[in-house]
Amino acid sequence: MALSLQRVAWTMMTLGVVAPLAGVAKPPARPEAAIRALATAQGDDLQAAVDLLKARPDLLKRHGQALARLVDQAPGDPDLAARVLGLVHDRGEDGCRFIARLADAKHPAWLDEVLQRYPLLPRCEALRGAVAGVLAWAGDPESSATAARLVDQVIALVRQTRESLVPEEACRLVLAGPDGRRREAIAMVVDAAPPWSERCLVRAYHDEARVDGRLRADLLRAVATLAGVDSIPTLIVALDRPPDHDLACDLIQSAGSAGLAGLLFAVRTSRTPSEGVSRCLIAIGTPAMEAVLPLLDHPSEGVRLFVVRYLEHHQNDAALAELRRRYEKGGGQVARAVLLDLLGRYPAEAVRDILHDALREDDQGLRLRALDILERRQDPDDSAAVLASAEEDPADEVRIRALEVAWHLGAPDLAALATRMVQYEKPAVAAQAAKVLGFVGGPDAPDVLRPLLKAREEEVVKAAQTALWLLTFRDPSKGSEKARTAPRVEVPKGGREVTVEGGRALAYGKKGPLVVVLPGGPGMDFTWIVPILSDLADDALVVLVEPAGDTQGGAVRLVRPATFRALLAAMGHTRAVVVSQGLGATAALWLSTLEPEAVAGVVAIGGPLPGAVNALDEAVLARLREPFKSAADDLVAHQAAFRPEVLNRDIARVLAPALAGKADRPWNLLGVAWDVLACGQTGAALSRPEVRYSPAEFPGPVLFVLPASRLPDSVLEPYRSLKAQAPDRLSVEDLGDCGFLPVAECGSKVRRLIEDFVERATEE
Repeated sequence: MALSLQRVAWTMMTLGVVAPLAGVAKPPARPEAAIRALATAQGDDLQAAVDLLKARPDLLKRHGQALARLVDQAPGDPDLAARVLGLVHDRGEDGCRFIARLADAKHPAWLDEVLQRYPLLPRCEALRGAVAGVLAWAGDPESSATAARLVDQVIALVRQTRESLVPEEACRLVLAGPDGRRREAIAMVVDAAPPWSERCLVRAYHDEARVDGRLRADLLRAVATLAGVDSIPTLIVALDRPPDHDLACDLIQSAGSAGLAGLLFAVRTSRTPSEGVSRCLIAIGTPAMEAVLPLLDHPSEGVRLFVVRYLEHHQNDAALAELRRRYEKGGGQVARAVLLDLLGRYPAEAVRDILHDALREDDQGLRLRALDILERRQDPDDSAAVLASAEEDPADEVRIRALEVAWHLGAPDLAALATRMVQYEKPAVAAQAAKVLGFVGGPDAPDVLRPLLKAREEEVVKAAQTALWLLTFRDPSKGSEKARTAPRVEVPKGGREVTVEGGRALAYGKKGPLVVVLPGGPGMDFTWIVPILSDLADDALVVLVEPAGDTQGGAVRLVRPATFRALLAAMGHTRAVVVSQGLGATAALWLSTLEPEAVAGVVAIGGPLPGAVNALDEAVLARLREPFKSAADDLVAHQAAFRPEVLNRDIARVLAPALAGKADRPWNLLGVAWDVLACGQTGAALSRPEVRYSPAEFPGPVLFVLPASRLPDSVLEPYRSLKAQAPDRLSVEDLGDCGFLPVAECGSKVRRLIEDFVERATEE
């Protein structure tokens, strides 16, 4: 509200900011006349009236009612309000109560003056209550601009002064209205902390949660701040509202021991702890261990199951000692098999003895559980104990399971044991030993398996047939074949290490155009290029580059553009032809889009296009025939049970027939390394929407080398469409007779294609 110059001067003078206005005036004869002059006098006359009234120590006692009537007669006069307020503001408790008596809806100008000058006014309970009380009687801020102004002013003043006399009616501002004003009202309630604040905030949170409102987090924080430990029950309720769980759990953790005690009380007093409470205690972790462990004896099974779940996530020395004690003693509320499973989550050196001893327990179920745990741990140092179980356990079921676990662990002496067991074991065990031999058997395995083709038991015959298929890649009913193993692959000598930021590189050859080979093939490595690497390096400078860091057992193996540029600089070149296979070819296409000036051309061997990275995999799987298809399905279904190197070895064997070309020598492909985890992670990275390729973005040549004649039209069509966009730069070479890994079967042909392409792409 704008102030007149006279009003500004008067207000500043009466508050002691400036000197009185100059001039001489005849003072009023009596206080009554001076009071009347406040409403109409100007200049020196007004100053004389003010001087007279200010000099009266009994002004409010004898003339307070007259001053109040004067304000009553002109409730909307801001100048009068400012003059009277200037007279009474320094009158102590009496002046404060006078100011408060008129601070209401009937005196809008007076209330405006009070709110504007509130920080400078005296404080008394009456005035504090009158100002805060505006929030009770002010109208709806949404329908009245005046009400909105008053409410916003008072909220700001209460937050500033932390007045606790806010009436409970102000809770309406927390419960409803625009988010901005509600947030201010919530903050006001927290700052002022009136007696009803916790009740209001809790109600508001529950209302907000019912409608999935946007202020749930604000309200939860406010409840926790204001109520302290008393907020724990509300926060525990919030744990079971998924959108609020994480914040509620953080707030409970911030409450320290009181928060933990509240959670544990909720667990102890329930038949089954809620999911929200369970998740929060698990998130708190080992600080809760001391209180959680005794609940293994809780009478409710639901509580005990929660404790087991908690102990699956968290371990410490105290828990290890307690679990060992309970396991060795037995007879408790929690089964020994469950306790053994929990012990199996501790480091090998702490529990290997107890796990190996469990393989010799009288309880067959406990022996089977021990095998499950050893399989999950995937520790090759457990192989000897598992092999002993496979050979010596009195139960067929345990021996069968032990053979399977030994296979998954890659036990080094498994082939010898399985070879013996197929000859003397009971049918079910012999069938399992035959199955294992199909993957681990050596040169003598076919001779051991063939007699089983005449066994009386169908399961033994079928297992022997499958094993012979896997070992020889030939139908066992059509003659004898020898076991096929991976051909020996020798990496060419003479590779020079090249230091490059963000990567590692080996260079072969000394002259010619630069050919950069990216990790690719089913192993996302370089074993696929080895058969032709030396010959390629005769006429080109061939550099194998991979990202720095661990490249064993998974990891996304994509060479970043910055690493590619650094490699070019290190080699003294400005451009290079990029070559790769499989997902590496997809990465090469993307690199050409990101670095079109630095890529001279791309040779994409069996590379899926961005946006369809699984298309060729699906085509391979469609070509699988029995028994390889069932074997592949079984490996994929149980892949988590295998040590990675065992899974990679065996998946290469079962997929080789589908990958092979016309020569039908799938064993030639066993020399190409596989890394299922690395392929999965790299494929996921190349499935992101930003990964792309188009002839418009990369103006250079691209050669797609595909088993086109072995692909369905739905897979080939995207390649044909790309070629149609740039027929002078894009070509598709069909090497269907060479299968899906053409370098392994048609190395010379692929090498010549690469050499011819490099020559054309690097012509000046």
